[in-house]
Amino acid sequence: MMQVRCQRCGWMLTLGRESIALALAEAQQSHEQHHVVDCPRCRHAIKVPVADLRRRLPANYPLPEIVSAAANSEPKPEPESAPEKAAPVAENQSKEPPKAATSVQTAPESVT
Repeated sequence: MMQVRCQRCGWMLTLGRESIALALAEAQQSHEQHHVVDCPRCRHAIKVPVADLRRRLPANYPLPEIVSAAANSEPKPEPESAPEKAAPVAENQSKEPPKAATSVQTAPESVT
């Protein structure tokens, strides 16, 4: 657990072990010196030093694996499925949904 205070509004937020481990793994992957946390109250960016994150985790705590954004952007092949047959549309049916009947009252025109 790590408590971080926003320098702008003074709000105190707590980072759990899982969020610290995720932040540390992301910072190590991109070789950053700080991890940025957004304040939930004022959305101000708070820089937390990576050294402080390391100090808060036990030495044997496993870090999660981070998948890079480039690997996520590659399209995955979709499994082939049987093509769906569309139901035939009758000629008297229109493709647009029926419009609801509305009654509009108009004010009588004034004669001048």
